[in-house]
Amino acid sequence: MTQIIEDNTILKVRSGVDLNNLSISSQEAYILSRIDGKMTVRDLYQVSLLDKTATAAVLKNLIDQGVLAEVDPPNVVKLPIDYQCHEYGSTIFSLPALQEDCEPDRNWRKEILFLHENMERLNHFEFMGLEVSAEEAEIKKAFVRLSKILHPDSYYGRNMGTYKKRLSELYNHLSEAYRLLIDPKTRFEYKRKLSIVCGEPDWAKEEETPEERARKNRQIAKEKRLKSNPMMGRVNKANEFYQAGLSDLEKQKWISAANNFKMALTYDPLNELYKLQLEKVADAANRVAAERHFQRGQTLEAYGQDGYMEAYEKAAQAYPASVEFNLKISGLYGDQGDWDKAEHYAARAVSSNPKNIDARMTYGKILMKRKNKEKAAQQFEAILKLDPNNESAKVNLKEAKRWFQL
Repeated sequence: MTQIIEDNTILKVRSGVDLNNLSISSQEAYILSRIDGKMTVRDLYQVSLLDKTATAAVLKNLIDQGVLAEVDPPNVVKLPIDYQCHEYGSTIFSLPALQEDCEPDRNWRKEILFLHENMERLNHFEFMGLEVSAEEAEIKKAFVRLSKILHPDSYYGRNMGTYKKRLSELYNHLSEAYRLLIDPKTRFEYKRKLSIVCGEPDWAKEEETPEERARKNRQIAKEKRLKSNPMMGRVNKANEFYQAGLSDLEKQKWISAANNFKMALTYDPLNELYKLQLEKVADAANRVAAERHFQRGQTLEAYGQDGYMEAYEKAAQAYPASVEFNLKISGLYGDQGDWDKAEHYAARAVSSNPKNIDARMTYGKILMKRKNKEKAAQQFEAILKLDPNNESAKVNLKEAKRWFQL
């Protein structure tokens, strides 16, 4: 394979490959263990212990050996190739909406979210992507082009999630805009309201009144005061970090984005927008940081090197909601006989996901070790509510009840 591996490529292990008989290095084996048919190459760069160039070389070698193959892209909903998107400027898109489990791709989602958020702010010409000088033929062409994108029937049988409602509202708005602009009379009156008359002297604009002139002068004076205000330096610096954070969000660099938003708040601590963005990205950033600690722990443990306990514990502390991280460090502390810490992390695993049977089983067994069998019995009973046929839970529950009923 000679072509460059795209960042958004998803890789999978080819069917029929016997991983046990592969002649590969430890670095290749580690990266191969992270490939699950869902992570993109960009994600693999982030979780790899190697730099991007070295990771790309490992992936290319595995592809050339026939171990890995690209996952065929899903049949996603996309914008037409010749579609000209609106200018988004500094628009902040909702992360949950961009990450929602439905079929449209990211570019399609951004266009729909932008139009939906701004359909009352944009005038009809801007909404339809037209110049104010557009005539009937251009308006019809724009309506047909947008109808194919905004009409809900264009996506019959597709999983559109919450975008289905947005499409209905946008198409109704488009129909109203088209009705107003396609008629020459109503189009002319609409231009008058916008204070625009194309191709003629701008007589539709009223002469500037003394009140308007005074308002403009006050605005100019206000802008001069702001420029001379020393606090504006801090505000501008905060905005620089904020814009850098938004750029990181686009590239899914969660940790860098969180750090930039934190720096923005250092310079402008009362800015609610910066706080909101930090809250949105903090969970993803903590998850990525925890993954890196956990993978470092796996590597150190596999090579018998010191420090793996510390790495695993950092993972659990960075992302307390992970059942996997909590159970791993709980088990290691249990092996060392440190039952206080083993119980602490097992309890946190259960708290993170009360329906996780492995977490409750581990917690229950630790409680048995600590002679707290009444509380252990509660864990085994909870498991049997989730899985009535769980034999291990039945045996442990019987033992726990026998002990504290004596």
